[in-house]
Amino acid sequence: MIHKFSYSVSLLLISVVTMVINTSVYANPSGSILDNEEATNQKNYKVGITLTALRDIDDAHSTFYADFYISISWYEEGCAKLAAGEADRSILKTEEAWETVQNPHIEFINAYGSEDSHIQDADLIVHNNGICTYSFRYSGLFRSHMDLRHFPFDHQKLKIIIESSELGISMLRLVPGRFNDIENLKLMTPDLPDWEIDGVSFDEGIGEYPYLEDSETSYSRLTLTVDVTRQYNHYIWKFLLPLVIIVMLSWTVFWIGPEQLESQMQVSISCVFSVIAFNFITAGQLPRIGYLTVLDLWVLLSYIFVSAGTIENTISHYLISTGRKDFAEKVDQWSRILFPVAYFILIIIILIRSLMLN
Repeated sequence: MIHKFSYSVSLLLISVVTMVINTSVYANPSGSILDNEEATNQKNYKVGITLTALRDIDDAHSTFYADFYISISWYEEGCAKLAAGEADRSILKTEEAWETVQNPHIEFINAYGSEDSHIQDADLIVHNNGICTYSFRYSGLFRSHMDLRHFPFDHQKLKIIIESSELGISMLRLVPGRFNDIENLKLMTPDLPDWEIDGVSFDEGIGEYPYLEDSETSYSRLTLTVDVTRQYNHYIWKFLLPLVIIVMLSWTVFWIGPEQLESQMQVSISCVFSVIAFNFITAGQLPRIGYLTVLDLWVLLSYIFVSAGTIENTISHYLISTGRKDFAEKVDQWSRILFPVAYFILIIIILIRSLMLN
């Protein structure tokens, strides 16, 4: 009898332990969706994102185009009921879809334009273990702040910001899931000829809206950030180097006799007009910003040195007209050295400062 009693107790303990394990598995089958959930109304929603296209980075409008798939998974008792005994079941098109299951109301804070028109292939899958998975494809423009102080040697952060439009942080917490690593992202997004992808991250944060009249002013937020660096070779060969050549051409007036003011002025004015034309070309590529970029400083410096050459010509001609031809020739000789040295030193300082701060 004792042996039978011991055997019965052992079977009972094994059954209890098995039931506890099964309960914990179904409560948190992914091992991460319910991590850190407290005894509150807050639910953890695990978000995964896969970028399939990234292109059309527009400096003038601070926008870029992105195409990606997104999936949101969470545990909810109603999901197991809706599965109706099946391993998984698609219910998005059924009337009971968002009646029994809590809609996370996901939105993209920095999306440009209407979001509904960009959502495709939406689906809601319920599993018999209580997990809901809502997935869809999204494509469209996004706004992202761009610091252009170091243009064209700049580094930018392209961000996709995800929040719930209705559920505050007391009800919903977004947890980062899978996303593209840098190598996969480079393979998936070949349409960035002007940019080099340096890194990618998917971080959790909080969006604060203190001006809201609702009791809830904090919202869980996820931010996918793609770090990109501009390929500046194009700007060096087509903008910066031609500017340097124009400025160097303006220095040829120092070798023209100071008495030939008309010839000197023709060269100087032609160089000034060339720099102005370059300024008009580059101005259309950037937004109206309240600070100078590296390219702006380069153009401004070119303006100054070309204009200074014109002023030097006038001074030399004035010295000749007052009978000081020897001194006028010395001014030209000094200018042949001082102008190039000063110009290239300032250019080097601008480049070093930009590279160090960037």
